[in-house]
Amino acid sequence: MSKGNRRDVLRREPHYEIAIFIMLILAFLFSAPDIQHLNQWTSIYYVLSYADFGFQSRLVIGSVIRLFTSYVSTRLIYTIITVFSVLFIVFVSLTLGRIARNISKNAGVSAEILIVIFIACPVAVQYLFNINNYGRFDLFSIVLTVCMLFCIKSRRAKWLVPALCALAVILNFNYVFMYLPVLAVAMICEYVTENKSKTRLLILILSCALSVALFIYFKSFAYSSDFKSIEEVKAYLGGITDVQGGETQVFYDLCYPLAKFYHRGTQTTYEWFFDLLMKYGLYMLFSTGPVFTVFIAFWLKAAKNARRKLKRAVLMLCLLAPAASLPMFLAIDWDRWVPTLFLSQFMLVLYFIASNDIDAAAALASLKKYFNRHSLLFAVLVLYSASSVFSNSYSVYVSVLSKYIDDFLSLA
Repeated sequence: MSKGNRRDVLRREPHYEIAIFIMLILAFLFSAPDIQHLNQWTSIYYVLSYADFGFQSRLVIGSVIRLFTSYVSTRLIYTIITVFSVLFIVFVSLTLGRIARNISKNAGVSAEILIVIFIACPVAVQYLFNINNYGRFDLFSIVLTVCMLFCIKSRRAKWLVPALCALAVILNFNYVFMYLPVLAVAMICEYVTENKSKTRLLILILSCALSVALFIYFKSFAYSSDFKSIEEVKAYLGGITDVQGGETQVFYDLCYPLAKFYHRGTQTTYEWFFDLLMKYGLYMLFSTGPVFTVFIAFWLKAAKNARRKLKRAVLMLCLLAPAASLPMFLAIDWDRWVPTLFLSQFMLVLYFIASNDIDAAAALASLKKYFNRHSLLFAVLVLYSASSVFSNSYSVYVSVLSKYIDDFLSLA
């Protein structure tokens, strides 16, 4: 191909990376808090190390930082989070752009609809940039999940998946409920595609077993801290950081027996659960419902296209995969869990289409044809979803949570 022809091809190819990057940077600039409003409950984990609290989840980043400095200031934490966030935006933009371009070339159907839905959806990765989630380790979970999805398709790198699953749980024990279901479905799909390969089954079992075992360990057995009260934790943190107010989070997350913590406030937990369900849950249902309707239509169409019953069951499992995340709703971080449902679905859709799955590609083509006939409906869906991208959904969430959290944490 001559240089002139190559330039013409580059001009004709959609610039997915640029569109996604611009959207995410705008969301970042609009939503990211300044240093004075950095969430102490999130930023405090950039201070903690294994030397202080033993082998527990969410201490990897802090342990690495503490190798280079004994005092971790708020300014340093803010700088690190900002750098991680910008690199994360670049990673997501380049990865989605590459996948979308490959889908257009290999599957014979363009991915513009998926990219537009991703950009417009109010619970895409931009939730990580708001005042409550800025600095969450969720961004590492997303990066690891994407990398493992690539590894699953590789003949050699697939053996890295169990180790990467273990790393993901060590970084954040909630990974078991967040994105492990996505990997499990992808591995089940490869197991079925390769005619019930024993190798694929072994990788699936090892990955899930390691992840679940580490989760159980972190939540039930990793209680090795010598701190006996919030006051002791506060005094210790005062010597290694100027972040204030994170001692309560640290004590109840890393120093307090899990069973005692939840049993003492069971009634309060149920109260805020149903209050969140009725207020924040309904708010998120109305703001994200149209996007999830598209996903439901996609999987139903793909399953209908499948001729093999086993393949049809796998495709329906993709639709039901978010059910594995339901235990997360017993926690208080609903503003993190709802986006996880969207991202899980989006990852699975892209995985199947990028894998040249005939049924998934046909479902996307059918979806595109439908929206081409009903372009006004698609425009309304996009505008409706995009209208909530820069809205402060956290205000709805925190208005409910603030009624219960102080009473719950002050129980003896």
